[in-house]
Amino acid sequence: MKMYFKLILVITPVLILILIMNSTAQISNDTMKGGQGSPSNQQMNSGQGNQGMIKFIADAMASNAEEIKLAKLGEAKSSNSELKNIAKTLVTDHTKMLNDLRNMTSGKNMMHPDIDSSKAMTDVKMLTNSKPDDFDRTWTDMMIEGHRAIINRFKSAMTEVSEQQLKSWISSGLPKIQMHLDKLTELRSKLK
Repeated sequence: MKMYFKLILVITPVLILILIMNSTAQISNDTMKGGQGSPSNQQMNSGQGNQGMIKFIADAMASNAEEIKLAKLGEAKSSNSELKNIAKTLVTDHTKMLNDLRNMTSGKNMMHPDIDSSKAMTDVKMLTNSKPDDFDRTWTDMMIEGHRAIINRFKSAMTEVSEQQLKSWISSGLPKIQMHLDKLTELRSKLK
């Protein structure tokens, strides 16, 4: 039952965004001379482009929420001061990115539930149960893997997303995420 409720919380905002994006694009097209929209409106009306953007937004929200949870766990459980400082930076940066994305999409009347992916819950449980000696390495490896995946999704989205405000959010986030990855990689090289 819990999983069903969480699935509803994730799917509902996506469906609302689809409806809003389609109606906004239709209104824009109807008000233009001859019903022809600009290339970006035509692209937004295409199901594939819309679905890609919506999936990216949902993934970005989930990724940032997961990074925040894991970073808070790193701050609380690690005894390594460098890891704690990196974790604190991750909490700050990913919270800002998540809030900015929520604010950007809130004008489209989207609900923004706290997103708990099953992967995030599994990762948190595994880290919580890990031995203190293993925690720092395991946490750092997870964060490196997560940041690499986010960077790849962001780079793909830059070519697939047509909405300018979202593209701007992606391009401002990429350097931060790359900086996180660099710091995490450097930290990992110091851990035995």
